[in-house]
Amino acid sequence: PPGSAGAFVAAAAAGFLNMATLPPLVVMAQEVLPEAASAAAGIAMGLAWATGSVGVMVVGGAADFVGPVWAQVAAMPALLIASGLALSGSVAPFARPRTATP
Repeated sequence: PPGSAGAFVAAAAAGFLNMATLPPLVVMAQEVLPEAASAAAGIAMGLAWATGSVGVMVVGGAADFVGPVWAQVAAMPALLIASGLALSGSVAPFARPRTATP
């Protein structure tokens, strides 16, 4: 039930898992642009936070009109599409060319 200890533990776990994806994302961005690693990290974090903020505003606004359950149900297709794209393998992994050491 809302407000119970289990709800707080679940919310804390969800927040941890949500933010656990950010460090690998930053490392991948820095590997793609090693000559501008700080800019790559800033762009990656900025895009992640911006899209998350927009998503929260959209779902929150929808929840005001149709209720929180239906707002979450309406947001599920975006989650399924993103999961499908991530798991499809259509995006080729990036590998920086190895340089020979003298």
